[in-house]
Amino acid sequence: MMRRKGMNVRWLNLMATWALACASMTASAGVWMEDFDAAVAKSKEENKQVLLVFSGMDGDQWSDKLDAEVLDQDEFTSKAAQDFILVRIKLPLQPKKREEASEEERKRYELAGDFLLTKLPCIYLCTPDGQPYNATDYQEGGIEGNLKKIEDMRKSHDDAMQLIENSEGPERAKLIEEWLQTIPAPIHPLFEDEMNMIIASDPNNETGLWHKYKMQMLLPKAYKARASGQLDEAEAIYMQLLNEVKPEGEELQKVYYELGDVYYQRRDYEKLLRNCRLAIEAAPEGNLVSILNEMTEVFTKQYEEQKQGHSIDDGTSETQKNVVSEVEVYETEVEPEVVTPDVKSDVYITTPTSHMVE
Repeated sequence: MMRRKGMNVRWLNLMATWALACASMTASAGVWMEDFDAAVAKSKEENKQVLLVFSGMDGDQWSDKLDAEVLDQDEFTSKAAQDFILVRIKLPLQPKKREEASEEERKRYELAGDFLLTKLPCIYLCTPDGQPYNATDYQEGGIEGNLKKIEDMRKSHDDAMQLIENSEGPERAKLIEEWLQTIPAPIHPLFEDEMNMIIASDPNNETGLWHKYKMQMLLPKAYKARASGQLDEAEAIYMQLLNEVKPEGEELQKVYYELGDVYYQRRDYEKLLRNCRLAIEAAPEGNLVSILNEMTEVFTKQYEEQKQGHSIDDGTSETQKNVVSEVEVYETEVEPEVVTPDVKSDVYITTPTSHMVE
């Protein structure tokens, strides 16, 4: 009887130990939220920032490595949760078509698109209202290395915001610019408010930043307008660039070149040819001169046929076909796909996640 009782005690101790181990293993999983909007609401309540992680499914090597070495470790989650509300979003490496995706999957894809996600895994640091302010990926050094990277980015942001808040005028513009340079270029389009602050802080272009950020703000808007067929809006933006920002050299050549696409879509060959000429004059040695010369040759012929009332041949020769193809797709010259280097290699991932749901 005594022996059996002793065995029961040992069994109970073993069960208790096992239960504690299970609790420890699942504790980190319990810290991670999967609903970003709910995480933002919680961050506002607790006055914390948000740590948003996108990681891959289906055996993605670097996502699995980040999960195993860092994200699923209690030491990481317990320390990170002191300053952040933790959110983890899992995405498949092979995205589904819209009709095949569930409502929850669509929501995740849309969130990835909102954050301009271009690689997995990726860690975003966000303010309590859910606005991203920096991003990183897997870091060597395990828990300590990744915690240090996150803390360095958080401190850099908080320090920069303090300096910016206490500055004004061109000095403020320069401080915002310095901070933006610490942020990965692929997510710069997310910082439209900060770019507008630079423009407002340096209205006389004393630092040159007014001009720089006017160009950065307006060109993508013009691209989106003409890519979606809103040609009047696109033309108005390009005219604003020409009359207000007044670019020179290759910048001016680029504006005329892109404005030419508006006239190409309208089949207004007279204005298209005028823009080709002005683009060449803006930078005779510029990178676009070769294609501009070819365009001039092809569309001069089409303009003459148009004036004579002939049907327009969009190009029967190989040269004409190539040039027309260039014009039809040269939106990519305006807003190239956002790219970020893949971890541990020089390979670049160029498929934006905003295109994941087709």
